Amino acid sequence: MDQGPYHSLVTSLITILFLVVNGAFTAIHTGLITLNPSKLEEEKENDARANTILKVISNQDRLNQSFDIINIIFSLLTIAYFAKRLSEVSSDGFFFGGFLSLRWMTFIAIVIYAILKVIFVDKIPQRIGVRFPMEITRSTVGITKFVMFLTKPLVTITTSFTNLLMNIFGIEAKNIQKQVTNEQIKSIVQIGEDQGILRPMESKMIHSIMAFDDLLAEEIMTARTDVFMIDIADRDREYLDEFVKIKHARIPVYEDELDNILGIVYTKDYLLEATRVGLRNVDIKEILRPAYFAPDKIETDKLFSDMQKKHIHMAILIDEYGGFSGVVTMEDLIEEIVGDIDDSFDNDTPEIKENGKNVFVVKGSIGIKDLNEKVDIDIDEDNENYDSLGGFIIDRLGYIPDETSNVTLNYNGYEIKILYIEENRIKAVRLRKLKKQNHKED
Repeated sequence: MDQGPYHSLVTSLITILFLVVNGAFTAIHTGLITLNPSKLEEEKENDARANTILKVISNQDRLNQSFDIINIIFSLLTIAYFAKRLSEVSSDGFFFGGFLSLRWMTFIAIVIYAILKVIFVDKIPQRIGVRFPMEITRSTVGITKFVMFLTKPLVTITTSFTNLLMNIFGIEAKNIQKQVTNEQIKSIVQIGEDQGILRPMESKMIHSIMAFDDLLAEEIMTARTDVFMIDIADRDREYLDEFVKIKHARIPVYEDELDNILGIVYTKDYLLEATRVGLRNVDIKEILRPAYFAPDKIETDKLFSDMQKKHIHMAILIDEYGGFSGVVTMEDLIEEIVGDIDDSFDNDTPEIKENGKNVFVVKGSIGIKDLNEKVDIDIDEDNENYDSLGGFIIDRLGYIPDETSNVTLNYNGYEIKILYIEENRIKAVRLRKLKKQNHKED
C-alpha cells in the first residue's frame, strides 16, 4: 500500500520525537547523578526546590531504576513504531512481504535506532547533563518526581525479583548496585575529560577513588618479609645498625616470633630516650605504644575510615589464622588516591606537584620564596614569624594544629587545606585557586 511522502514525513517526525524525549530523560538523569549536593545542603533552609532535589537524590538506587525503565520503554516504543512504519512504506512486498518483511524491517529498525540512540540519546544528552547539572535538575525536578511516581510499581517488582535471584545465586544485590553506579560515574568522568572539564590528573584521581573501594588491605600492604621489626628480647641490640639506616617513623615490636606483635615503637621516642640513657641502654618496653590490628582482608576504604577516626598511622594486618601478614600505613592508603606522598625522611620527591587545574599538593616544609615562584599566592617573604608554608599556616591560625585537626583557610584567592599532619608538623597541604567571587581571606 502506497503511504506517500506525507506518511514518511510523519514517521520521521514521530521517531525523532521519541529520540528527543528519551534523550531529555538521559540529560535529566545525568544531571541528577552529577550535581554537587553540598551546595543544595547550604540552600535547603531557604529554598524549597533545593530541599525537594535532596529528597529525590537521596535514594540513588530507585532513581537509577526509574530512569532505566523509562529508557527501556521509550527504546522499545521507538523500535516497534519505526519497524512497523518501515514495513508499511516498503513497496512491492519488500523482502518477500508479510511476516518476513516485518522481521527484516525490525532488524533494520534496530540497527538504525542503535546508531541514533548512541548519538542522540546517550552521548549528546550526557554531555549536556554534565555541563549543566544544576540548571537541568532545578528546572525538571517536577518531571523527575512524576517519573519516579509513575515507575514505582515496576521498580518495586523488579527490585524484589532481582534481590530474590541474587540471593539464590549467593550474590549481594548492593554489590551489583554499586557496580552500576560506578560505571555511570566512569562514563561521566570520561565525558568530562573529553570536553576539557576535567584534566587527565583529575580524572585519574576520581578513578583511583572508585578503585579504592574495591581494594583489600593485603593488596597494598608491606609484606611481613619486607617489614623491619625489633625483637624485644634482643638484649645485644643487634637491630641498632639497621635501625639507624631505616626511613620509617614507626617500627613493629615482637617477642620471640614474628606473629607475636607486642606493639609499635616510634623512632622519635627511641631517639629521645637514647639522648637520656644512651643508644644501647634504651628499654623498649618503656616507650612501646599499643598496636592497631586489622584483618588483611578488610576493604581499604573501611580501614582508612577507622584509622582516620582513631588517629592511627600504622595497622598490623593479621591473616585468617591469626598470623602476622604485614603492615599498612596511613601514607600507603592516601597514596592509593593521590599518588606518592613524601615519607618523613624522604627528600627526593618534588616540594610541589600539580594535581589538577589550579590545584597543587605542596610540602609543608617548602620555603615561601620557592612557593611564590611556582604559585601566584604571593605570601609575604619578609615576615620573620615564618620561613615555610607550614609556618605561615601556623602563624595565620595562631596555634599549632595536631593530627586530629581539620584545617582549611583562604588567602589571596587560594583555599589552603592541610592534608597530612605528623607529630604536630604539617607535612602536606593542598592549594586550590578559587573563583574571583570567593577571594576572601580568613
